[in-house]
Amino acid sequence: MHCEERFSIVKIADVLIVNVYLPCQGTQDRIILCDDLLAQISSWCDQYSGCDLIIAGDFNCCLDNSSDPVSQQLNNIINRYMLQHCDVLFPDQVLLLI
Repeated sequence: MHCEERFSIVKIADVLIVNVYLPCQGTQDRIILCDDLLAQISSWCDQYSGCDLIIAGDFNCCLDNSSDPVSQQLNNIINRYMLQHCDVLFPDQVLLLI
């Protein structure tokens, strides 16, 4: 349905599926890039607000890190679209990376 360098979106029946690859920490202008990417993704989600929504991919951040601006942005999207991250749903399956 739509494909960019860092995200793609497909609609299957009444489900909107977003696959995203956010820039790694240390990437120049990471915050600006993420702002733009997440704004574009939000626009698509708003356009298809009647659909169920799945957002998956490589976020390159820890969603529990409240001091990371990208984590804050992602958590805003999670709250805005009433999403849940799967590690909360399956706590025994969490893989911790150190």
